[in-house]
Amino acid sequence: MKKKIRKIVIENNTYLYRTLQKQIRPDLSRFILRVFLEHARSNPLVIEFLVREGYITGNPLNMGVMLFNYKTQGYCYLNMNYPRYIREMILLGLKKGWTGTSLLNVPDGITWLQELGFDTTDLVPVTSG
Repeated sequence: MKKKIRKIVIENNTYLYRTLQKQIRPDLSRFILRVFLEHARSNPLVIEFLVREGYITGNPLNMGVMLFNYKTQGYCYLNMNYPRYIREMILLGLKKGWTGTSLLNVPDGITWLQELGFDTTDLVPVTSG
């Protein structure tokens, strides 16, 4: 099955994005969001989320998860396939200096979710030792 590249328009700019999920081990996976300015595909915004994976439900960012949001003081259904959250990630990337013409690689996207107010305790992998 071919991965679909989707479009989103923010502030008169068209961005292309796709999501990818990679299982690292049975209880751990990586969710990757790649965003490109429509005519500058060589300089993406790449955000990687290393998350705890459910044995039955899979990657919570791909399937959706209820998380508490400190900014709204309520629970939100977070699914990184929803355009609402793609938009928030792009706006945060622009705020942090990504222009679409320069590469920005974010290896710890969980911190970006925390900046948006989410309690990420249920997403963070359990470390042994």
